[in-house]
Amino acid sequence: MQQIGKIENNKISPFIIFVIFYCLLDSAHVTVSLNLGIWADIFVATICFFYFHNKRAIKVSNSTLLASVILIIGGLFYQHGGVYYVYIGIIMQLSLAVVLINIKNEWRTELFDKISTWFAILLSISIFAWLIHLFYPLPHTTIIEDSAWNHPRPIYNYFLFREFDQYDDGPGFARFQSFFLEPGHLGTIVALFLFANRFDFLKKRNIVFLLAIILSLSASAYVLVGIGSLLYRHSKKSSSKFILGVLFVFAFIFFFTFYNDGDNVVNNLIFGKLTRDEGAIEGRVTLYVIQKFNNMWSTGNDLLFGTGLFGKDEFLGAGIIIYFVQQGIVGTILLFLVYFCIYKSCKSGYGLLFFFIYLISFSQRTYPYWDFFIIPFILGLSYVLNAQRCER
Repeated sequence: MQQIGKIENNKISPFIIFVIFYCLLDSAHVTVSLNLGIWADIFVATICFFYFHNKRAIKVSNSTLLASVILIIGGLFYQHGGVYYVYIGIIMQLSLAVVLINIKNEWRTELFDKISTWFAILLSISIFAWLIHLFYPLPHTTIIEDSAWNHPRPIYNYFLFREFDQYDDGPGFARFQSFFLEPGHLGTIVALFLFANRFDFLKKRNIVFLLAIILSLSASAYVLVGIGSLLYRHSKKSSSKFILGVLFVFAFIFFFTFYNDGDNVVNNLIFGKLTRDEGAIEGRVTLYVIQKFNNMWSTGNDLLFGTGLFGKDEFLGAGIIIYFVQQGIVGTILLFLVYFCIYKSCKSGYGLLFFFIYLISFSQRTYPYWDFFIIPFILGLSYVLNAQRCER
């Protein structure tokens, strides 16, 4: 489709690509990482800083400096209410992102291209192992108890993939979640990669991404891909394809909503998760969180700054509502500013759509300071900017 911008003299060291990719995996607590946490970030950030400085790839501008400062401020506020060492921890956690914001576009472009390929290779191995497991059950290595639900659902660890114990209303097999904590994490992250790769299915890695999303049966991922595909087609100024895409999405939803009176796998596991059940958004937040959210607006208590991550209340689930309850108006605005300033440091027409898709993804999974969310955004903006320039 498009040619990736080339780096002068030589390519990025595979070791540098590996350690950055490892930080992405480690931040999402995948099975194939050692869960080194912030120590991996600060170690890799230090290595990358000296490596890119030696390669003369560091480029600090007013926009990248502003994005770096706002990122640190946003991260520090995110930890408000904690003891002093959590503030040190978040700075260490974001150190790699700060380094990558301040390197040249062609280096970020190359990094995203290589990481996308490596990610797809790892996913393809995971998919292959999972498919074998469907027909010939494999022995699991460990069992993790999931206490964040009303009834305990053990997570079986097979190293190359994880598997929840089957849902009561499940399809008769566990959804594909690869090495992630849950299918939604996999689906959302892969959908963002697919969007940044511009749905270019001439590249095999994007076929792998799409297959992983389909097998995850993730409602949030399906929505992201659907909206992302429509936005991409619209950005290409093809009105007929845009209309056709809209009609296809609505036809897909209509068919599975009414097929067999709604009693089918797609409707039960995907569309059903987007409905409300007893006042709570099923699968994302509890009724208690909804009540807390409404109470904040009616009384004004904690509205400005939220309860903080370390408040007395324990909130289960994920998504922008819980994030708002914990971070308040200020923290939620900071979240927007962090990603907007990063976008402004490397802006393009398609990059603006990428920014918009990220905001949509946060409605279901708000983990803005995970490496696996923020670093692909930083690198992906340069990748789509380069692609847009090559199309002119």
